[in-house]
Amino acid sequence: MDAPTTDTKDQAVRKTISSRKYGFTNITGCVALSASIAQRITPLTRAMDNDSSQYFDVAKLFGCGYREWAAVRRELKKALSTVPKPNAIPGAEPVDITPLVQLQVVRTNMLRVALKLVEFYDPEAAAASEKTTRTVRGPVVHDLSEAAYETIRNAEVPEDSSYAQIEPVMVGPLAALVLPAVSPAHLAAALSVLAPVPGKFPAPSRKKNPGFHDPICQSGLAKLLLVGGRVEGKIFDQSGINWVGVIEGGLEGLRGQLVAMLQGVGLGITSTLEGGSRSLWLALEGRKGQLEDETKGDKKDSE
Repeated sequence: MDAPTTDTKDQAVRKTISSRKYGFTNITGCVALSASIAQRITPLTRAMDNDSSQYFDVAKLFGCGYREWAAVRRELKKALSTVPKPNAIPGAEPVDITPLVQLQVVRTNMLRVALKLVEFYDPEAAAASEKTTRTVRGPVVHDLSEAAYETIRNAEVPEDSSYAQIEPVMVGPLAALVLPAVSPAHLAAALSVLAPVPGKFPAPSRKKNPGFHDPICQSGLAKLLLVGGRVEGKIFDQSGINWVGVIEGGLEGLRGQLVAMLQGVGLGITSTLEGGSRSLWLALEGRKGQLEDETKGDKKDSE
């Protein structure tokens, strides 16, 4: 049987998605997202995974052709492969997230839904509600349920919420770099390709990686712009994402800096307390010596 054309696949996927209250295409790369968002979207995007229709969407959204998008992903994969594997923690097996980092296309409206689900929808609270639909298997509270739909449709967005902070950048076609765990090393490697910054995330040299400087790859990268990201539930702008990427030693390095800072504070407090007591002791010892000298002087005078 001949493989269906891109248009046929795209129509089939759109027909499947249109039967739901909301649906997703793949996420891709100008916004850095955490795994929690990906976990919400993954069940809704399986129909698009490894599907040539995703390139159709990329071409339509970004003006990128199949060859440009493939070149960008190729160079990203090369950069990520250079990240050293994590050191093994005693009693635990090291996990290399390199194969799990994804660069995909996202529909902006559907990304809004995913972000609202993560922040405002609580399945446990929905399960306890009397209005929630129930079956013999229990309350229906999954992400495609009516309970989830009603919750996010009626959700009031506080001004200080993460969604309110990231909403201004969710305009027009977007792409997302999805990492299953926070890894500054992997983020730095990805930024060196997607959004190079001299001195922080230098682009690969022509001698070391000629493929990066290929006109097709550069044409695709020119259509991508880093606008921000969501890391550990916190929203960062471009400078914030760059800050996360330059953390030395990754999370372990950040923990080391925190421990050193706390130790420094403790030593400072100890030194301050010791300094006061030491000064008091010296003052008392000096006064004691002075009194002893005066006593000896009085005895000599009486003799």
